[in-house]
Amino acid sequence: MHADFSQMESWVVDPRAERDLRELNRQQAARGGEFRPQALWLTCRDKVVDRVVERISTVEGTFVLRRSCDDGLGEGNFQRWPVAVIRHAIQVLQVPEIVICGHSGCETTSAGRTPVGAPVPQRSAPIVRRVERRLRQIRSAQGFVVQQLAGLHQMPAIREALAGGRLTLHGIFYLADSGSYLRYDAVTGRFLPVEGG
Repeated sequence: MHADFSQMESWVVDPRAERDLRELNRQQAARGGEFRPQALWLTCRDKVVDRVVERISTVEGTFVLRRSCDDGLGEGNFQRWPVAVIRHAIQVLQVPEIVICGHSGCETTSAGRTPVGAPVPQRSAPIVRRVERRLRQIRSAQGFVVQQLAGLHQMPAIREALAGGRLTLHGIFYLADSGSYLRYDAVTGRFLPVEGG
């Protein structure tokens, strides 16, 4: 069930991937060795998400990997989570669900995409301008989650597992101001409230 780290150099070049694989195996060992995770959450290292990670880490069978949003992030691809890590989670740990978790207030994902001085009607009150700017930042961060989901669909291991019915992908968005969660609905292309949450 564990990756063979003595052989890892031949199939993993990115040292961050090795770190992530070791973390997956550490979480597995902490739960009894042969335990298979029921869900793998991929999220960022921002302190805003600490509360989310603390909460989901208590859910039986949930593994969590965290990366900085700008850690190897490339537009339109999935460099943030190396292919070797995802392949290991699917093929070795046989994880049936992968969750991409984004959040509001993520400066990294909105910095290059949401102009701070974006045009707002001049007659708008300052509070309206702040709200509209905040909504644009939230939409940008949600777009990042959708982009990461699209990147996952490009991975052969993911496509194979999805086609075989062995894997489900989810997009979750944490609204830090209210402490509520939204889920991405691929049919409508929108983030909707999580029922009961």
